[in-house]
Amino acid sequence: MLNKYFRKKMKPQKEASINRRHLLLATIPLLYSSFSMAANDTRPNIVLLVADDVGYADFASFGGEAKTPAMDSLASVGKTFTNFHALPTCSPSRSVFLTGIDNHINGLGTMEPQLLNPQNVQVGVPGYKAYVNEQSIMVSKLLKDSNYDTYMVGKWHLGESTLIDHQPVFLRGTWPIDQGFEKSYGVLNGGAEHYGSCERTEGFCSRFFENDKIISPTEEFPPDYFSATAHTDKAIEYIDEGKSANTERKPFFLYYADTMPHEPNQLPPELIKQEYIDLYYQQGWDGIRAERFQKMQASGLIPSTQDFPARRADFPEWANDSDPKWDTLMKKVTEPPYNVTWGNIQTVDDLKKVLAKKMAIYTGMIELFDSEVARMVTHLKNIGEYENTVFIYFSDNGGDGVEWDWLERDMLLHKGTDNSFENMGDRGSFTSNGPQWVQAVNGSLYGSKGTVAEGGIRAPMVIAYPAGNIEAGSKSDSIATVADLAATILDYASVQHPVGVGVKPDWDNCTGTYEGKTNICPMNGKSIRKVLDGSEQSAHANEPIGYELFGNPARDQNRKIIGESPNKALFYEEEGQLWKILRLGNGGWGLGANEPWRLYNLTEDVLESNDLGEQNPEKLTQLMGMYNEYEQNVGIVPQNAKKETNVSPGTDVRYLFQVTNRGDNAETYNLSCQSDWVCTLSSAVSVTLAAGESANVEATVSVPSDALGQTRTSQVIMARENQPQMSTNQILVTQVAETVGDVTEYDRVMNWGEGKVDPALLATNGKKLMQIEGYKARYYPETKTYLGYKPSDNNIYIYNLERYGDKITLVDSLPNLLTKATQDGF
Repeated sequence: MLNKYFRKKMKPQKEASINRRHLLLATIPLLYSSFSMAANDTRPNIVLLVADDVGYADFASFGGEAKTPAMDSLASVGKTFTNFHALPTCSPSRSVFLTGIDNHINGLGTMEPQLLNPQNVQVGVPGYKAYVNEQSIMVSKLLKDSNYDTYMVGKWHLGESTLIDHQPVFLRGTWPIDQGFEKSYGVLNGGAEHYGSCERTEGFCSRFFENDKIISPTEEFPPDYFSATAHTDKAIEYIDEGKSANTERKPFFLYYADTMPHEPNQLPPELIKQEYIDLYYQQGWDGIRAERFQKMQASGLIPSTQDFPARRADFPEWANDSDPKWDTLMKKVTEPPYNVTWGNIQTVDDLKKVLAKKMAIYTGMIELFDSEVARMVTHLKNIGEYENTVFIYFSDNGGDGVEWDWLERDMLLHKGTDNSFENMGDRGSFTSNGPQWVQAVNGSLYGSKGTVAEGGIRAPMVIAYPAGNIEAGSKSDSIATVADLAATILDYASVQHPVGVGVKPDWDNCTGTYEGKTNICPMNGKSIRKVLDGSEQSAHANEPIGYELFGNPARDQNRKIIGESPNKALFYEEEGQLWKILRLGNGGWGLGANEPWRLYNLTEDVLESNDLGEQNPEKLTQLMGMYNEYEQNVGIVPQNAKKETNVSPGTDVRYLFQVTNRGDNAETYNLSCQSDWVCTLSSAVSVTLAAGESANVEATVSVPSDALGQTRTSQVIMARENQPQMSTNQILVTQVAETVGDVTEYDRVMNWGEGKVDPALLATNGKKLMQIEGYKARYYPETKTYLGYKPSDNNIYIYNLERYGDKITLVDSLPNLLTKATQDGF
């Protein structure tokens, strides 16, 4: 019924004449497979089951209260990984397990909100796109080219987007269909209301899509719509359609990326269990955390020698209503303006009931996700595909500790938000667990989502292959990472990566070609198939594994940069011991701005409670050296680099940038390096590139030994047809702490095919009009975006000329934008 409703009722977005040249670089797919294709392809199906924000201790087999029979069943025939690590947040983690490539090389060194500030030095850096760049190939593309059917349902969050009037606009070229998925359905952005509605947030709607069409969020969804059920319905539909279309067996790859239990905590009222509300009300975060800790120690997830860690000092004691820390929480729901969304909360006991229901809804969401997985697994059994399917079931990061419902977000003040006790979980509500529950969610591990501490990146995972050679019910305690999953998928599918697998992450290794594109990067992850079949204990013995995300600067209460606030770590497995160094800065769980490295032996101390840095300075120094090499190789850029000028005298500062020809014909680019100090380029001053071709160029500025205290400006300029087109942001590659100085930004001169953008108008005040042939247009400086209105077809075109100069996106049926632009004056 649901699918019939969509086909009949939902009106897909009308297609425009979109420039697709970046999608048509090759018309004949390249097959990289060592598998000899038979008419009846016996290779296994591969199903990637990704839970969104499930904590390490949430599933039943990892210590939680939730009943998760699907996870338990797959664990009983497969292998449980107790030392599996994702990345700290959703899209960076997804970018890595779909490409097998380090997030700083695949484009997800940070997330899009960090790049909205034009002063962020990461803007324009190849490794900081906030979407998967063109040098990284997703496994979906390789599998499709190797005769797999490829499907995706759920949350994408890997596309290029911009905001117009608070509406997310997703630009073509980075959708699932552009990344090798033949069929796809779900939500393009990072999260969505599970009922598919926009009633709560008048100015912001999630972008639901199917294949290459937007399903307009303004259309009414069916009354019984719920995300988890809809995603499973689509997955089963795609599998059945593929099976019917193929006369002989053809394997499929299904990326099942449901958004459960990502905030908001929503669940149909009939699925919210009173037994969980009562349990969490009676025991609170203190009691639940203690119970989970005991179960995890009994099952070996936490060493028996570790003591139960204390509750965080800023959290109130659940059983003590007089604890003054309750006052802070009470203010959030009893004082204006947020009291209007919460109903009648007058006492601490009232608040406890709300907090207990929050957690009960969250647990119910995990159970619903698992039941939908079970429904899909049952379907595969019914059609005879269960035995020959590799199931990879895991969470994309640790549990989330942010109180999204208590932050000052405009969406919560719009008409329709109702977080009263009776309405919690239902339409119009918006709640999340908050930091107090996250210690229990993550099994008392240190940290939470967003950090590279164990609570942010250690995630539950089970891999099962009923027909494969995996010891039923076995476990692995050796480290595995999300980067390993892509290599493992290709291993089981008998598909070779065109550049290589298991190569140390380094921009210098991005030398391959694929479908006419150059500078393609190899996979950094390694297949763990031998760990699965028991022929190998570890895939990463004596191999350093670096982690970093965001490159945040440390700021004081006035937002002034006062130092570095890193979010970085490195793992090293040696002689059966897993070592880790960690720095978190002044963010949550950190020790303050410019905190020193901490050293832990995770084999004995999974809670990261005993810093061994002073006891073992040799090991600390060894791992710090490994991390410094990793940071140089992948080009990590701290956000405060552009602001600082005290470069170490007598050093060479190296900058890496990328030149890409986005036109249809070969182009010659003239490069120059201008600096008050000596500046040299790694390539010739003139570079000729074919259509779609890229080249990495390195500039080196030699800082003289007598430069102490001096400030200098350096610019690397790329010119096309003698017109200044761009100058790179300075990308730090060496271990120098700061850059030389600011970089001058040049307006880009673009030919849109439809007409030319006048560069003179780009330099004028953003309130002035820009003319494109056949269009009326207006510039909005806050997003550096133009709205273009074409009267002949009554369509609105959106161009972001700073970051999306070669792409055109049609946004149809958005009368609020048309009204706004018309009122402002075309």
